[in-house]
Amino acid sequence: MIIWLASYPRSGNTYVRAVLHHYFGLQSCSMHGDRRDIEENEALRHLVGHVPGNRRSLNLQALRDSDDITIIKTHDVPSNYMSVEDTVFYIVRDGRDATVSLQRHARDFADQEVPLQDIIAGKRNFGFWGNHIVQWHDADFRRIHSFRFFEGSEARSPCKGLSARRLQSGCYESKITWRIEQTSRGVPSFPAAEGSAG
Repeated sequence: MIIWLASYPRSGNTYVRAVLHHYFGLQSCSMHGDRRDIEENEALRHLVGHVPGNRRSLNLQALRDSDDITIIKTHDVPSNYMSVEDTVFYIVRDGRDATVSLQRHARDFADQEVPLQDIIAGKRNFGFWGNHIVQWHDADFRRIHSFRFFEGSEARSPCKGLSARRLQSGCYESKITWRIEQTSRGVPSFPAAEGSAG
């Protein structure tokens, strides 16, 4: 069984992977390999539960046919390598935060100065944030669950009522709280920035 952990870059995907590893012992891999950050950092690799794998090395059909859960991170929009039978957890972060974080990540980890306007316009890998959200919103998966990642500090358990068995069956509570909140099937909304209208 495959569970896709999908998101626009810098939206909390690694955080969710770390939570799944810490609380349930579930490891995960990435379609992108995460070679330049998680793969090279042994402490981070252990924290996240990252195992080697990428789009060239993973046998998706064998993983799909297995009774074991395989969690795979992707920043891609819905693609032909995915099956409508797969389960998808789509993580959404406020586009303002995600785009600024992506710019900083490019600067700090790839030594690239990328104008924020280029990221907003989708001139980087994975396109622009809004298109990513719409494509996943319109995707035709039988089990797709959207979660809003936000930077809060509520002291509730991040996985209340969630278990590995429930992950596999698709039966779990309607909310994962503390920085991750399940939304309806619709596009999540975010509060307006301070000083902005509406």
